[in-house]
Amino acid sequence: MSRWVALLGSINVGRRRVKGPELVAIAESVGLTNVASYQTSGNLIFETDKTGDASESATTKRDTITTSLETALAGTLGYQVVVYLRSIEEINALATSKPFTDEELEGTLGKVQVGALLATPAETAAHELLALGDEANRLKVDGAHWFWLPDEGISSSDLDLKALAKAVGSTTIRTYATIQRLSHKFG
Repeated sequence: MSRWVALLGSINVGRRRVKGPELVAIAESVGLTNVASYQTSGNLIFETDKTGDASESATTKRDTITTSLETALAGTLGYQVVVYLRSIEEINALATSKPFTDEELEGTLGKVQVGALLATPAETAAHELLALGDEANRLKVDGAHWFWLPDEGISSSDLDLKALAKAVGSTTIRTYATIQRLSHKFG
């Protein structure tokens, strides 16, 4: 079996409220197994048959899971939900990464945030993202993820998330601690 984490965008934001059991049922309806929902921000953990179709590449399998889950979510919920699919190994690597030094973390009240992207941004897009940062909003990019250290928390931040999405595309954000807990509990 192969374990995956789906970070769902736009779940339990604004008026779009969905309970964990409903998300689990939707995931199970497309053949995902051992499905669990974690926290209320749209995190699904599940397994798939590791072997699957022998001719199916890892990228194709990832795309198939993503498309199936997005289609089922949209059909049931009535709106598009972007799925940022990560293998448990990718979550484990994120959880043990050290995006900011101890010196950078010192004196900040904010929590480290992890932004998941649909793909690794082009170099120019990554530079555009980084240019949005400053001393109050430290930003780093690593593959299909970006890290944000707001000095006083995200609600007090003036980071332009619309400009950020314009630079690198669709994104969903979780606290670094959430990623670590996902890794610890399911990895």
